[in-house]
Amino acid sequence: MVTMNNNGCTGQLLGPFKANEELYNKIIADAAYPVLYINHLGIQTDIRNFVYINGNKYEIGKTGIYEVGNTEITSIYFESDTDDNSIIDYSITCKEEEK
Repeated sequence: MVTMNNNGCTGQLLGPFKANEELYNKIIADAAYPVLYINHLGIQTDIRNFVYINGNKYEIGKTGIYEVGNTEITSIYFESDTDDNSIIDYSITCKEEEK
C-alpha cells in the first residue's frame, strides 16, 4: 500500500514486500505527480535483511532501520520477503513542468 502526503512529494510504502519485488515501480505508479527519481528513503524492516538500492546491496543493521538521502534512487528491492511491519518512507523529485 502506498500513501502520499498532501504535498505529493513524500509518502510511505507499507509491507509486506516480496523478495526481489521492484518497489520503485509501486511508488511511481501511485505518485501524485510524474516522478524523476526518489531522493530519500527511510526503511524499517527485519534486521539482517538486505536491501538493494540502485543495484548496490546494503544490510539492515541491528536497529532494523536504514536511511539514505541526497541521491537519485531508481531501483529498490529486498533480498528476502519482509513482514507487514515493514515500512518505507520516501521523498520524490517530481517533474516540475508537470506538477
